[in-house]
Amino acid sequence: MYADLKKNPLPAHSFIPPYEKMPPQVLGSQASKDGTTIATPVFLKKNAGTDELSDNLKELKKRVASFESKAVLNKKLADAGLHVRFTGPAGISTDAVSLFSKADITLLVSTVMLVLVLLIVLYRSPILALVPLIGVIFAYGAIGLILGILAKEAIITVDSQATSIMTVLLFGAGTDYCLFLVSR
Repeated sequence: MYADLKKNPLPAHSFIPPYEKMPPQVLGSQASKDGTTIATPVFLKKNAGTDELSDNLKELKKRVASFESKAVLNKKLADAGLHVRFTGPAGISTDAVSLFSKADITLLVSTVMLVLVLLIVLYRSPILALVPLIGVIFAYGAIGLILGILAKEAIITVDSQATSIMTVLLFGAGTDYCLFLVSR
């Protein structure tokens, strides 16, 4: 596997230790105290973007599956045999982006529903509750457009985590501001 990575490096690959040349005694010293776990680093470029890291991890998983079987990537840790897991900055970053990208729509819908319920309780009128929400939804659309233009021009970097957090903050602060204006 290590020789293959040296011969055919990943696009964002920067360095891999020469494990294929190391004697078994050296590799054994890298193992955990109980001898069941070994961590083997594959260094990727520091400036690699999240999409590039994700693509490189997918490629690495394909290569691991071609040397072993796909089962090593999905086996439960309690099962006997070889297990392969990815960690470090690349693994954590791609997992976090994947988690937030799947949660984006759920987060938006649950935020709107929660704010709507609170406004209905506060105003005791569904129609009055929609007024602040319409203003916030308009602002959400405008901000999304502005962020898209800024990201396209490479002025800012936008990822799914920032977008999810922006959604919650926009609906919270926007609704509060609308309530402040309406109450005056």
